[in-house]
Formats: sequence, structure tokens, C-alpha cells
Amino acid sequence: RIIINCDDLGASEGINECILDLIEQRRATSATLLMNGPAVEDAIRLIRKHPQSSFGVHLNATQFLPLSSHPGLSSLLNEKGEFTDKLRKIPLSPEFPVTSAIQAGVLAEWSAQLERAFAFGVPVSHIDSHHFIHTNPSLFRVLKKVQKKFGIRRVRLTQNVFGVNDAISLQRRTAKR
Repeated sequence: RIIINCDDLGASEGINECILDLIEQRRATSATLLMNGPAVEDAIRLIRKHPQSSFGVHLNATQFLPLSSHPGLSSLLNEKGEFTDKLRKIPLSPEFPVTSAIQAGVLAEWSAQLERAFAFGVPVSHIDSHHFIHTNPSLFRVLKKVQKKFGIRRVRLTQNVFGVNDAISLQRRTAKR
């Protein structure tokens, strides 16, 4: 069985519409929700119409406002209090170490995101992360703590079948909606 998963559900109403269209067409079987995304409540309303699909949480610490106010997140935020993409660049940027304070902040944030999903009644089947930050070795222990805390056994691997140009084309189409 092949699982086709769509990320970023909850990032915008346009993205929600595209992902749910793919699920309705049976071209996608699964999606992950950005629980701190600006359109997540719209996404949660829509997924209730698709009990045959599985939904996970797309753990995030690289975009949008955090759900947690943990002080360990402060170095990851911009002047508006939104996440920056610093964690996304860590493998390429050794001058920004993932300190124990950042790890504690990410643990608090990812926990808040999962708690929100459960509070909305989302049947969380798996987790992965926005910009694949869960694959960063500095965050591996955080990921394992989250799995244990919430009893989530499945973590999606990060191998994509789309090329960069396909992804850019899809982003442009969804941005127009």
C-alpha cells in the first residue's frame, strides 16, 4: 500500500482546498496539519468530511506564530513574534547551535501543537515536520520525547517524489487561490 501524504494543511484556505480536492479525488490518502497555521480551524472543519483518510500533525518551529510562550523559543522568533527559518538552516549553519534551551522550547511548542490537535478531536495517525526539521540530529531527542509523551508510533520519512520545479509550480498555483 502506498500512502500519499500532503503537508501544510492549515497554512491557508487555498492550500486546504487543494489538499482536500486531492483527497476527494483519491489522489492523496493522508495529510498533516500545521496546528499553528492561520487556516487550521478551516482545515479541521473540512477533514471531518473525510473519515477514510488519515491525518497527522506537521510539527512546526519555522513559520507562523508559536502556540507556546516558552522562553527557549525566543532566538527562533522575529520581531513580530513569528518563527523564522533558523532551524531549517541549522545543518548549513553551525554558528547557530541548538542549545538545550531551544530544545526545551521546541518540546514545549510541539507538545502544544499536538495538544491542540487532540483538543480539536483530530485522530492523529502520525507526525512529521515543516521543512523536515524533525530529521535534524539536534532535535531527535525532542522528537522521541514527543512520540513517547503522546503515544505516537508513526513518523513519516522525508523522501519526496516531486522535484523542486513541481513543488514550486504547486506553490504558485495555490498562492493564486
